Formats: sequence, structure tokens, C-alpha cells
Amino acid sequence: MNRIKSFSPRMAGSVLFVISVQVFAPSAWAWGCGHDTVARCVLKKLPDEWQSKFEPEWKGKFLAAAHLPDNGNPKLLKPEDLAWLRENCGLGNNMYALHKGLPVYGEIERLVNALRTGDDYSVFVYLASLSHTIADGAACNHDPIIHMLTYTWSPEGSPQGRGLPVLPKTGREWPVDFSFVERDTDTKAVLVRRLEALAVPEPPADITLERLFALVDRWDVLSMECNNRSSGRIIEAGAKWVKTGDVAAKCEAADALCDLGLWPVERTLYLFKAAQILAARPDFAPTLRTTKDAVFAKKGTNEVAILRRPMANDSFAQPYFAEPGCPSRVRVMYSPIDHMAGSIFDAVARPVGCQIVGSLKARRPELNASLMDAREFAKMGLDPQVTPVIVIFRRVAAYRRFDAKGFGENLRAYAKAGGKVIWINGKPPAYLIGAEALQALRDVDRKDGYCNPRYPVPLDELMTSFVAWVGPGEKHAWKYVHKPVNVAGWQWVGSPQWFERSELPKDVVPLIELRANGRTFLTGIASGSCAYIPLNAVFPFCITDDRPEFDPFVLRLDSAGEVILLAILDLMNE
Repeated sequence: MNRIKSFSPRMAGSVLFVISVQVFAPSAWAWGCGHDTVARCVLKKLPDEWQSKFEPEWKGKFLAAAHLPDNGNPKLLKPEDLAWLRENCGLGNNMYALHKGLPVYGEIERLVNALRTGDDYSVFVYLASLSHTIADGAACNHDPIIHMLTYTWSPEGSPQGRGLPVLPKTGREWPVDFSFVERDTDTKAVLVRRLEALAVPEPPADITLERLFALVDRWDVLSMECNNRSSGRIIEAGAKWVKTGDVAAKCEAADALCDLGLWPVERTLYLFKAAQILAARPDFAPTLRTTKDAVFAKKGTNEVAILRRPMANDSFAQPYFAEPGCPSRVRVMYSPIDHMAGSIFDAVARPVGCQIVGSLKARRPELNASLMDAREFAKMGLDPQVTPVIVIFRRVAAYRRFDAKGFGENLRAYAKAGGKVIWINGKPPAYLIGAEALQALRDVDRKDGYCNPRYPVPLDELMTSFVAWVGPGEKHAWKYVHKPVNVAGWQWVGSPQWFERSELPKDVVPLIELRANGRTFLTGIASGSCAYIPLNAVFPFCITDDRPEFDPFVLRLDSAGEVILLAILDLMNE
């Protein structure tokens, strides 16, 4: 991965690029047209016998079935199959249930039944639908950085409320969907080469439905492994291709996408082989509902696998890891076990955490700032003499069996020994910020919704508001430039907290205000061992007209976020 380079403020004649992606709410769940590409690849790799059984008039329904789990048309299934899935597997009217759980188990059973009864149409429909479920585990837009490129940032000129329009246009599309590999003769050649080399292992002769289902239903584990594995290559090569038109970079991006997109092709074909083995058994019978329920009672093994996930698997974050042998004076708590909307800290903790480290590496290299695995802190803690400042987002949750208790104990010990904490959003512990200051903390008492972030004022009113630095040193005020929301994406997190100024102890230092139509909300303070700041003070490209830098690709805060972050560090070092 390339190293840090400074962000580029908006300048006349600056050349960046656009992500040419149409964003629709359903597409945030996974790939869009890439599911068609996966389904076509599955079809091409089927044995000749089965390819000959595919009727040309089924093509439209086959590709439509590849989107069935994204609330597709239930009429693609035969009425008797739909009724069976509803009765035996809890499938309701919403086809999103086909992403995981009992309905997926039922689809596998109906696939086996279709093979046994010679119902070729249903065989192909279930293969397409199951290929979607498996492919979601490899959809690169689940990676937090590519997700940001796809849903948080948008083309320059996009209307307010459709992402942060920070990317000028070049006319070349960004490789964020597997369908990119079918865009032209160059990328198709990459796909053909990789598809020809694809080998599908043979299932064991004693394969069972339960074991087969376990392979499919590890979606939450697999999505973390697959999409992060190649995100670094996709970002690097994609940036070069879109900016310069370099054909080799375009093919490199296509090859990286094949790492992801051909994985579900292999898994779907493996599932098909296993289903044929099961269908050939004369004693095969669908699993009883009570037995299925017992299977789900044992799903904790998935959580164990996630909890052990190496931090290095987040390839996009590697430039922001600690350098061996060099102590970090500032460390940002980081969780590699988060999954889209679920997290130990917050949905934005990974991308914004990288941006914080990126800015400090550029502006304060002597600090050797780095990310820190939250599991390591929960186990070992930190010496504040070595690392005097850490950054934490919003909360510390026992997500996926994370040791939140151990983290909390070590955090208390760290603060007691003199460590300082920058806490972003949420509710910090009283032992960090002080009981009186915590009692003065207010909240809008409304939770963030999907693409519905919360602030002390309505979202529309935010566009006439200012974020102001009122702490020590030079004062600043930044007016909102871009509305921080889109129609899709998990990274739209608000800043709903503020402090009742009259209730704060006299030794509290005001840091940040939100100024909205004659009203002023104190949203950031320094108190005790803690500097509490709202996310909107550092979330890039909302209160400035800066632009990200892609030559090379970098993750940094914008100029406002850097001013605030550095001022806080200066205050903590006094």
C-alpha cells in the first residue's frame, strides 16, 4: 500500500476522479450487477450435461433469481416451493430472509428435492439465489473503505443529501462491483483466464445437510475475510486506472475483483456437487424444523472465528499500523471484528480512525501515531508513559463476545496512571470525564437510523449551521458545505450529544460548539482525563470544501478536522 500524502484542498484545474456508480438503497446490501456476473460464471462452469438442460427462455428468470435475496420477486419460485419454505423455514413475504438462517437451509433442501424430482427449472433458480447469498460474503462494498468510496463520497455536482460530492469526473468507472470484469475486452480476458483456472474441490462422500449449510451460512465470517482481503489492491489499482486510464491498472483491479467474485462461484459449484450427492441417497429426507432450530443453537462457532480474526486481514488499514520497534505516542483504538452496522465502537471507527492516523503521520510524524487492536488493549492495556494519548469512538460494546470488561478495566488503569483519552461521540465513563460533566451531557434522545443521522438540530437546519473551535489558541468556525447523508450506506453517523453549559464544573474547558440559527450547543469539552469531541468536528468533507487525495490513495481528515485534532493534542500536552 502507498504511504501518506497530504490532502488536496479544492483548486482550479486540480485533476481527481469520480466514482461512476449509481447509488440505490438496496445496492448497499451487496453487489448490484455483479450478482449477474457471478450467476453467469456459475452457469459457464457447470458440467456440459447441466448446461444442455438450461433452456434459453430461462435466462431472464435465472438472472432475476440471482437477486432474489435482495427482496426479489417471490413468483420466481414455484408456488409449492414458496409454501414449503414458509411453512418449514419461516420465510415471510420479505425475501431478504434468504440471506441467512433457516430460509437458506430450506433453499438447499429444495435444491436437493429439485435434483431428485428432475425439476431442472427449480435447480437453476436455487443455484442463482444461493449464489447471491454466498456472493454477499465477498462483496467488496462491505469493506469499510470501499464502502466509503461507494456510498459516502459521491461525484462532484451530486445534489445535497446524495453523499459528499468530493470527486471530480474523469468518465472512467470505479471498480467497486464484480460486473467491472465484464466491462470491455481487457477485463473480460482477465475473467476468462481466472475462470478457466478455477478448480472446484470434491465434497466428501459423507457430506450432510448440516455441514453443507454451515459452509453457506458463515456469511458473517466470510464477508469479513473476503472483501477486506483484496480491498487494498482494488483501491490502489482502481485509483490509478480511473485517474490515468492506465490499462494495466484496470486489469489489476479486475484481477483483484476476481479474487472476490470467483470465490462465490467456486462455493456455489461446490454446493451443487454436494447437493447431487445428497440427492442420490435413497434415504434422503428434509430436516425437521426442531433439528434446524438445534443447528442454530450452535452457531456460536462463527463468533469465535470472528473474534480471532487477525487485524492484518484489513489490508486497507495496513499503512496505519504501528511500525515495529517505534513506540506510538498516539494510538487509535481499532476493531477488526466489526461488520457493517455492527461494531465494538462505531460504524465509522475504522475509516475515520485510519483518517486520524493518516493526518497525524503527515502533520506530526514524530508521534508515530498508529491504530491499536482493541483486543490487545483489552488484554494488555497501555503504558501512558509510552503512549500518553488514545482515541476511542462512542462506546465499548461486548460485540461478538469482545472482552469489553477487560477493555474497561485497562482503560481505567490507563487513565489513573495519567493517560489521556480523546473520546468521539457517545457517553464516556465518569472516571474519564468526571461525574458532574457527565451529568451535564444531553442527547437528542433519538437513535441514528439508516441514512438518518441525528444532531441537536434537524438535518436540514444543519446546512446553515457552523462548527466552531472555541478552545485555547486561534478560534475557527466552519459552515456546513455538504449535507452528511445519502440514500444508502452504514457510515452516516450523527453527533446527537451536547453539554448543558450551566451545569458544568468551572474547571471544564469548552472546545467545540455547534452554532445553529441563533442557538449554540456546546458539543466538545476537556474535562478530567478526557477531551470529548463530536464526530461532526472531524468527519471529513462536511464542513470544508477540501478534496481527498488519490495520487497515491490516502486516508486523512480534512483541514478542519486536522486543526481541531492538533489543537486538542496541544492542549493535552500542556
